[in-house]
Amino acid sequence: MPAPNAITPHDLLPLIGRPDCPALIDVTLDEDFAADPYLVPSAFRHAHTDLKSLLPRLGAQPAILICQKGRKLSQGAAAWLRTEGCPARYLDGGNMAWAAFDGAARLPASEIPDGQGGASLWVTGLDPDLRDIACLWLIRRFVDRHARILFVTRSEVEAVAERFRGTPLGGEETVAFDRIRARVSLETPPLDRISRSLHEVRDPLAPGFKALYAGLTRQFPDDDARLDPALALFDALYCWAQTEAAP
Repeated sequence: MPAPNAITPHDLLPLIGRPDCPALIDVTLDEDFAADPYLVPSAFRHAHTDLKSLLPRLGAQPAILICQKGRKLSQGAAAWLRTEGCPARYLDGGNMAWAAFDGAARLPASEIPDGQGGASLWVTGLDPDLRDIACLWLIRRFVDRHARILFVTRSEVEAVAERFRGTPLGGEETVAFDRIRARVSLETPPLDRISRSLHEVRDPLAPGFKALYAGLTRQFPDDDARLDPALALFDALYCWAQTEAAP
């Protein structure tokens, strides 16, 4: 039985990708992380020696601390955050247990863009279509929950990304949903099911899902205002796909 303030890989897995997933904070020592440079999806790195700077970022959000083996670093960091009123737990067995758990995706750190002010920056075209939104949802839920999204004219996506040190999503080098998944090793049955609904014309989900998004484009003409409601569509689809993603 895990400790009351621990969470097992089995119990964490269904939370990954959901908007209510706790903040995942990797406090693995640099030398240990260099030997195995992978993250639990949506986790971000933070030094265990500077936990106080985490508090403004977390607010009242629950947190799960992750280290190499789920021992001194993550347990100590979780205990310290609890003394500050943060509902924190640690991943039982740490990154090693996660890596060994069947079906648990791992993000290669080398494929995650460097953050600016604690958030990565992505640039995409104005008036994004459903597949563009799918990419943004994948980024926000699995790669960087604090990702900053810039909407610009499509002809300027590449130039803006270069000037502001962001990652382009559009223009000449469009990064599609499946390419992002492959890049950050997110090949799971629920995401496979979402991919099919986006790409297969005869998929029974496709017409209704596209109609809902078309309605959002009329309800929220502004791209920034539309983003959160559009992401919520994919949140609902993902919750369904977690239990219904049959081959």
